[in-house]
Amino acid sequence: MKKIDGASQMQVGELRAFSVDGISVGVYKHSDHGFYTFEDACTHDGAEICNGHVEGTEVICPRHGARFDMRDGSVRRMPATSPLEVFANEIKDGELYVEIDNF
Repeated sequence: MKKIDGASQMQVGELRAFSVDGISVGVYKHSDHGFYTFEDACTHDGAEICNGHVEGTEVICPRHGARFDMRDGSVRRMPATSPLEVFANEIKDGELYVEIDNF
């Protein structure tokens, strides 16, 4: 597990990208103690998905409107057809850690 420096200061409803070992990781804080973590790249064209916005549990790509469920990465709207890579995460001592070792 890798610590994501700065994620613990995020506000509920905030969407940001962080670099972790050279991988751009999207982080969405959905509750006081919960986060969704996923690769910050649309599977349709590689756009930085964290430049988009969130509706419910879906993150929406800013380029072409592809939608992904942040809980499991599944595609909710084309033009994307491949799921988004999601990462397991946990909170330890108030800090967010993400599992990217197998990515």
